[in-house]
Amino acid sequence: RARTRSSSDSPASLLAAALSNLPDLHHLALSNNALGPTGAKALAPAFKSLPNLRTLQLNSNEFDNDAVALLHPALASMSGLTALHLGDSLLDDLGISLLFDELASATHLKVLAL
Repeated sequence: RARTRSSSDSPASLLAAALSNLPDLHHLALSNNALGPTGAKALAPAFKSLPNLRTLQLNSNEFDNDAVALLHPALASMSGLTALHLGDSLLDDLGISLLFDELASATHLKVLAL
């Protein structure tokens, strides 16, 4: 039976539902998707369900300080993540500082592209 989309199903929430079924995913490229705080809120729980994710590309989205605040608990819990790309976002000094504070103990992270 086909699933009927409700008006509350944003593309990010639909993607989050799909990601929760992909625990063996190693690389996820979501660059250039106009994702902002609403997308971050929808995707953050799904990121926690990706224990094998190594590379997360989120560059060229509309992530601002609020979006990073929503994402940082998920990012901090992703112990297998070795590369995080957030370049060309809307982060200012405060958002970058928040990100660094959260990832300070992430010794597994080898690449952080801002």
